[in-house]
Amino acid sequence: WCVNCFACSTCNTKLTLKDKFVEIDLKPVCKHCYEKMPDEFKRRLAKREREAKDKEKQKKKKPVCL
Repeated sequence: WCVNCFACSTCNTKLTLKDKFVEIDLKPVCKHCYEKMPDEFKRRLAKREREAKDKEKQKKKKPVCL
């Protein structure tokens, strides 16, 4: 994203690098819009994030044969 185009994909509010945001489907969503989303949706996003991190950790732990 370029600095001039960096905005919330839900409300189109311009975001700065200091603003807190969440990435959903590779798009930025501001903290305000994220907080208005249903709790179940936020739980699913958090679970998906944890699973992705766990998968990345497993990749790093696998032994490599040379």
